[in-house]
Amino acid sequence: MKYKELARSTELLQQYNQELGSIYDRVKQKGEPEDFFTIVKPFADKVKDEIELWEPLVLKWINQEKPKYFYKQQVENLKENITTVSVQAFFPKTGAKRFKELVRSNQYNLDSILKRINM
Repeated sequence: MKYKELARSTELLQQYNQELGSIYDRVKQKGEPEDFFTIVKPFADKVKDEIELWEPLVLKWINQEKPKYFYKQQVENLKENITTVSVQAFFPKTGAKRFKELVRSNQYNLDSILKRINM
């Protein structure tokens, strides 16, 4: 596969995104935020590190393959959305509707990238 590293990184971001959905549900049910320095920051940093590896790979893919219906602006939006949910998931006061929409949007875009890579 030509874009093996991009596929691996995209799959890892999918896992993080799904995990963030589960974390949010657990924290919302518990009603108490997680500790910022021991739980939130390490997880958010892990997500941020992967996004920093993923971004140049996906931009290179876009420049080389010019996929239909997927553009650089979507990469920026996806990057911002994943970064946002990687922190918001740990706080029960985060609005459920907006949070779930971001997670769904992230998942859709990550799925779209993987499908196009594997074509």
